[in-house]
Amino acid sequence: MSQAGTEQTFQDLSKHVVERFLQTVVVLDDGATMDPSPSVRRVVEPDSDEPILEEGPDEIHAVPAVSVGSRNSLDAKALILGFADHGLVCAVLAPSSDTDVASPTVRASRRADIVILDWQLGDQGEKTRDIIKTLIAQDRDAGGRLRMIVVYTQNNDLEGIRARVSEALLDDSLAPDERPGKVLTLTGQHTRILFIQKGKTSSLTGQVNEVDLPSRVVEEFIEVGKGILANVALAGIAAIRDETHRVLARFHPGLDAPFLTHRILLKNPSDAEGYSVDLLSSEIFTLLRHRGIGSKYAGREAIRLALAEYECDGRKFRLMTANDSEENAKQITLENLMKLVDCGPSGLEGINNVGVRKLFPNRLYLLFSESLEKGQTSYYEFARTSAHVREHATVGTAYRAKLDLGSIIMCGNEYLVCIQPSCDAVRLSGATQFIFAELSKDSKTFDVVVRDLKGEDVCLKLNAKACKIRTVKFNPEGSTGIVSSSTDEDGRKFTSIACEAQEFTWICDLKISFAQRFVHRIATNLSRIGLDEFEWQRDQSPRS
Repeated sequence: MSQAGTEQTFQDLSKHVVERFLQTVVVLDDGATMDPSPSVRRVVEPDSDEPILEEGPDEIHAVPAVSVGSRNSLDAKALILGFADHGLVCAVLAPSSDTDVASPTVRASRRADIVILDWQLGDQGEKTRDIIKTLIAQDRDAGGRLRMIVVYTQNNDLEGIRARVSEALLDDSLAPDERPGKVLTLTGQHTRILFIQKGKTSSLTGQVNEVDLPSRVVEEFIEVGKGILANVALAGIAAIRDETHRVLARFHPGLDAPFLTHRILLKNPSDAEGYSVDLLSSEIFTLLRHRGIGSKYAGREAIRLALAEYECDGRKFRLMTANDSEENAKQITLENLMKLVDCGPSGLEGINNVGVRKLFPNRLYLLFSESLEKGQTSYYEFARTSAHVREHATVGTAYRAKLDLGSIIMCGNEYLVCIQPSCDAVRLSGATQFIFAELSKDSKTFDVVVRDLKGEDVCLKLNAKACKIRTVKFNPEGSTGIVSSSTDEDGRKFTSIACEAQEFTWICDLKISFAQRFVHRIATNLSRIGLDEFEWQRDQSPRS
């Protein structure tokens, strides 16, 4: 938090969130030691032809001494205490030269928030490079995660080390960058790999010692995902972590008997399985609401701090005067932008010289983006986040989709949305007809945005006409009673059992509210009454 007497900044707010979120650090360094390295006498191989001379007491101390610890040593105690000051638990692994370092490090890193690796682990960086490659690959297979890796080394060729890591990863999304303090990075949307040199802390050389490394790493973690919604997410997860044991205490074993009674009394006992999850999600939702996370990290003051920081970084806020056109876009000050934040579209009344009378959503693409294309891309992503429970682009490779209400699938170039009631998509004992509505591509008027298999955003519009509804028959999987997809490398597919079997690729699952709105529109269209009446009378009737 900011110091007394100074105004809080967005950096202060983000740091507070990050320090509450971060919990664990894993360090791998074969030179790690908990105690200062003792000094020993230099060992000299005697010449067999030379006579052995007696040494006096004074002569013994005259022999030069060297430290057992190498210049590549790590003060683990200072590092552990430094992270403890930030509220983090730090585990240090100090393997011997013949120890398998990769497997335990990768296993421990799955749950660690930060991973710190020495570059030379008895080799020339091959082990560390392979560990980084494995971690990044696992994150990608799991659908992505927030990841910070620090290569903390005595080697002063950080440029060369970064180049070797980048070459091994073959990931274009990780771009080289240099942070303040001469810290080199490979930076992506969710990943940051830092390359820091050991030594006495100096802004001139870029070296950082063990005492100062924790503060530097925490500051850098802030930059991995700093943002308004990112802070909400980090604060929410931190709150859940804080309340974990209270939630566990609330769902104690003594409640098993009434839960089982609930299941026994249901006509469809398996419905109790979803009810158990609903109870937990309701508890978590109440917890987050009670903490006031939305108002604290996405409220008016948090937004003002974020916008002020963007402005200090040299970013310009622009408002388009015409829909979907960068021409004649007008720059808007932070003060005027806050009028829109506070009042919505009516805030335009207090803004002069903008040339906009009405505020349309597609005139806001340039507020935080350099180009119209980048602005639209961020809006499409937020649309997917708002409407989807999950999508193929963000789930792990082992994920198997379930065909249910709201599932969007693709056959060839055609998109379909499942409108089968959820109760008719479970407990299936044989081949079952599933109902689908057609979705057509339309970039101007659309209901939902999906990401296709090529990674491109596609805008889709529901066709609610009865003639566009179709059914496809599928077989449930074994004893599960549901229709599950394959986990093929080229996509998750459902295979129909028609005469000419077709493959349908799973794209995403809509949130239940979005799916039910589609069903309501289709049902409304189906329930229209076609009345043949006197045209004059029809023309006089009210339209609402």
